[in-house]
Amino acid sequence: MPKKGQGGAGGRGGRGGGNGTGRSGGWESRLWFLAALGIVLAVSTALWKRRSGKRKEADDEAPINPQALVASMTRVQESKPVTLAEIDLQLRFFCGDELAILDLDVSPSGPPSNKHPADEKCKTYVKSLTRVAKSLEIALPGTIPRLTRSTVKHLDRRLAAIARYQLDFDAYQTIVVQLGAWLSEHGEQGVWFSSAVPLLVSHLLHGDEQPRWEEMLTDSRSNVLSRVAERMDSSGVDLVMAASVACQATLSDFAWRVTANEEALTRQLASHLMPARLPTDDLVRFMLSALGAYKPLLPIVERWSSLAAWRAAYRESQARSGAEWPFWQLWRLSVEEPLTERELRKTFVNGSDTALGPGGAATPAVRDMYEASPYPKWSWMHPEMEWPPKVYDWLHEKNWEAPATATWKSRLGERVKVLISGCGTGKWLTHFARHYSSDADIWAVDLSLSSLSFAKRKAEEIGLTNVRFMQGDILALPEALRNAGPFDVIEAGGMLHHLREPLEGWRKLTELLRPGGVMLVALYSKIARSKHVDPCRNFATQGGYDAASPESLRKYRTDVFAKMTLGESWAQSIASSSDFSTLNGLRDLCFHVQETQYTMLEIEHMLGELELRWLQMAETINEEKQALFKQKHGVDAFSKAATPTLWHAFEQKYPTTFLGMYEFFVQSCREGACAPAPRSSPVAAAAA
Repeated sequence: MPKKGQGGAGGRGGRGGGNGTGRSGGWESRLWFLAALGIVLAVSTALWKRRSGKRKEADDEAPINPQALVASMTRVQESKPVTLAEIDLQLRFFCGDELAILDLDVSPSGPPSNKHPADEKCKTYVKSLTRVAKSLEIALPGTIPRLTRSTVKHLDRRLAAIARYQLDFDAYQTIVVQLGAWLSEHGEQGVWFSSAVPLLVSHLLHGDEQPRWEEMLTDSRSNVLSRVAERMDSSGVDLVMAASVACQATLSDFAWRVTANEEALTRQLASHLMPARLPTDDLVRFMLSALGAYKPLLPIVERWSSLAAWRAAYRESQARSGAEWPFWQLWRLSVEEPLTERELRKTFVNGSDTALGPGGAATPAVRDMYEASPYPKWSWMHPEMEWPPKVYDWLHEKNWEAPATATWKSRLGERVKVLISGCGTGKWLTHFARHYSSDADIWAVDLSLSSLSFAKRKAEEIGLTNVRFMQGDILALPEALRNAGPFDVIEAGGMLHHLREPLEGWRKLTELLRPGGVMLVALYSKIARSKHVDPCRNFATQGGYDAASPESLRKYRTDVFAKMTLGESWAQSIASSSDFSTLNGLRDLCFHVQETQYTMLEIEHMLGELELRWLQMAETINEEKQALFKQKHGVDAFSKAATPTLWHAFEQKYPTTFLGMYEFFVQSCREGACAPAPRSSPVAAAAA
């Protein structure tokens, strides 16, 4: 299952790794490009003539030049560098000029409907732009200093389309960061935010997975707190940005440094908010935005007698956009979602979903850690993966061979049974379940009720109906899970290495896997983590930091930043990890209570013990490493011939290849299931 790498040295639920596929384009973008070129000259020429007769405001762009448009699109397809002016030109043509700055109705779970008349054309075009960001990484640094405030305003409006559709959003972080840096340097103090509102606000509301903005946002948060708490006045405060920064702080688990003065001001502001406030009080929105950038709001507002009125106002706000929309997104993150999860937790206890029995967990320390700190706390979904339409087609592409047993073939026309073991907060589960909703029934199991409640909330938001959640420990399998099997596909990504007895847990999973079934496994690399993650864990132990204390974790982050400035490589690596930007991620990365690491040779030995056959490494290796692997070993990186032994030799030379995790596919050979059958499409065989 090719998954989008989340950066850094991620773990369990986050699908970490920084080993993104690096793919771009594809047949869809080529078809789109060819079709687009056929209409560009005719349509854009007419558009040019029509627009050229209109009166221009002083800072408007010149009319679209069709020849320049075609030339710039050709450079994109040829993966040649393009300038900001060229990408602006393309976005203007395909997405139009009227992208409202505050029309930010961006759903936390997927792209919203847009009122723009060219919506589908713009959406399709933006989706085809994966490779443009790579070109901009080359063109952008030299272009930024030459931007004018007028150019920035119009460019932000065009790029708002990307934020609106959430398509390949990670690829555009370079644009966001560079624009923010330029605007911060050249704009008037505090004004640069409003100039970049469309992209920056959407970016912050959904959580920046890198800490690159942290210093800037920490200062902004402090300024808002000082104005509101000291003066009890909202003058000079931009509610859009105040609420957006608070959203980002909330999604980080309040990981940013806090001064003694800020601590005093938050206590003062919290005391002012203790009496019940009405939603008609405009100042309260500013007060909640200022305080919500430092701590959770639910403990305060749930005591208000007016809470029901606030929740009704939130529901009414969902039909509107505008300047207050970011505030209500803060309310959603801080109040509505925790209350929903509290209710969903009861469904496990009351039996509509399966809870852990009275015997407790076989790995209680791990369970307790994730109960207190679910990981990762994600807020929006990446675009749908380009997977085959049916699970068996997908398996076929993964070097899967249909076993000779008739019992397996008889199941090819039935719904597939999938087990997601250690589903965590469901970030990857929801992608798989959404894509195969018509093809698969999915069981999702985790130790932590807090994580499961988060995952179930996200599944309900997305409208998934093919997922059954269970609380359970793989080392003490729930009876309900045994009765649900055997499973055709099992995903054990980033959870086995957190068990007290990983091999025993893996063995229990193989017992649930149908003979011939496929398993995706992810395990920590001993080689990769030795020079990057192990030092951060050692630093945490030696410094006596307390993983249960947010204040101690914030102090740890500050000390790591100090080590980074001294040039220590491990600190530089950890500080650039997406996990380092949140407290729940930091706990998982550097403070985990149970972790085992492996080499590929050790994994190869375990496969023999478990009667599992190696299929291939998952497509989470970037293109550069793929090319280096083929150069070194003469076989494709994702072929069956790329064995664990070859990967071990490769990792010796390139030790950061699996900084996130090893992710690979194996097949159950129990009951002689690995005896090869004629290789043809499983779905076609079922139809026959």
